[in-house]
Amino acid sequence: MSLKELQLAAMLHDIGKFSQRAGNIHHEKYKKLSEEDYGLNGAHSKWSATFLSKFNFDETVEDLVIHHHRPEKSDFTEMAKILQKADHHSSKERIKSGEKKQVKKEPLISVFSKVKIEEDSQPSEYYLPLNQLNIDNFEDIKPQPTKSKTMAGWNLQPDYKKLWKSFEKEMETLTNKNDINTIYYLLRKYTSLMPSAAYVDHPDISLFDHLKTTSALATCLYYYSQENEFKFTDKEDAYLIVNGDISGIQKFIYKISSPQEAQKGMSKRLRGRSLYLNLINDAIVNKIINDLELTPANILFCGGGHFILILPNTKKAMGVLDSVGDEVNSMFLKKFNADLYLAIASKPSSGQDLENFGRVMDDLAFENLKNKRSKFKGFFKELFEKEEEIPYQTCPVCGSGNRYNDLFCDECMEHEVLGRNIANADYIIKVLSPKSKTDFQELGVGYYFENKGAHLTNKIKDLAQKHEFIEVLRLNNSDYLDLIDSLKEFNNISYGFTFMGNTVPQHPHKGTL
Repeated sequence: MSLKELQLAAMLHDIGKFSQRAGNIHHEKYKKLSEEDYGLNGAHSKWSATFLSKFNFDETVEDLVIHHHRPEKSDFTEMAKILQKADHHSSKERIKSGEKKQVKKEPLISVFSKVKIEEDSQPSEYYLPLNQLNIDNFEDIKPQPTKSKTMAGWNLQPDYKKLWKSFEKEMETLTNKNDINTIYYLLRKYTSLMPSAAYVDHPDISLFDHLKTTSALATCLYYYSQENEFKFTDKEDAYLIVNGDISGIQKFIYKISSPQEAQKGMSKRLRGRSLYLNLINDAIVNKIINDLELTPANILFCGGGHFILILPNTKKAMGVLDSVGDEVNSMFLKKFNADLYLAIASKPSSGQDLENFGRVMDDLAFENLKNKRSKFKGFFKELFEKEEEIPYQTCPVCGSGNRYNDLFCDECMEHEVLGRNIANADYIIKVLSPKSKTDFQELGVGYYFENKGAHLTNKIKDLAQKHEFIEVLRLNNSDYLDLIDSLKEFNNISYGFTFMGNTVPQHPHKGTL
């Protein structure tokens, strides 16, 4: 059995909860199964297996899913044990409610219900409508103060059934059922607004978050077991929690002047510098994930110059973190004169530690605070290296002494182009190819911003032929499989969606500012 099959099984192990709540009937071949096969509270596995069988997933994946509560019954006991342990660790933050509830009547509780404006205040519970994740109509995903406004007649089964039909219809369009990236985004679309567990648990964790973290943890346990003797206990430091923080962001974005000769395009450059930082952050994360052969599930957070990853606690992972940190800070030193700095802190953690994840993050934040007080340690030679020649002129916008065109430095020109391209773009195409020149050549990642049109599929085909792997991300729209039929001959393309603010002011006569 391969790692890919374990990752798919972990990603889909509880999809049966979705199907079961929709009122579907599992396949007849699973009728003979009992708790001896699927374990206590594991009946949903029959619905998960039915889904996998219908869409022709490998039988090994089906086996793991059926027996993830009873791994000793699996034909792949070690892998099933890894999945069971990942499932348990992923559930560590669940809070028992103290009462039994009817699952089909329990919507997902919004995290805003936990926000206290004042220490002694008790916020009211807000509930998320059971819907697919889309931002076309905010009312469809807006938290509601009462269940009655969230649920159809105090029974969510009709809503589950409607969602399940749409989910299966989109699943049928996938030409590569082993493309875990595309499946990841499909689960994000349909399971982000439904609770993972609600029978005896406080329903404030989504099914998507549980599926995602289970897959991430299973991948980590697999790699950890390859390098260490894994004893399947909750006290082994099998995981490496990573917190990355790019410092100097505010200074970088606003460290630009606007002399008379640079007034034109100023808003685009400012917008482009902000986007550039997001792309750097994303490129760093993709470099780490790809070098370690992980999946998007291992990215817990990425945005605003920060990222949180969960990696296997292995020598290879530590080596990749060190090398990526050195590469990025060397790039920051050369391109931005040390205005930006990447601080990376990591902490070996056990399944037991995940029960109090906030404490882990506090420890990492403290480590990064110390890292920022000794920026560019190990780069003293580069920091105080004498310039070989005095720049002919400095950039009037950022004051850089790097390469120049007729007016601005290359970096400012790049930021202006980015600021122009992101405005009203419909797709972000991400290319991963360390052998080709890309926007972030040091990290092997490049980005293209495209609008809808007849040229789009030809552009993607051209990129797919030149690069090892590309990801087509629909921007601000979760209907992201619209191009899959026209590109089905390529097996190195994944599809997804992302949300990003790209609405810009319009000049009444000159268009986009």
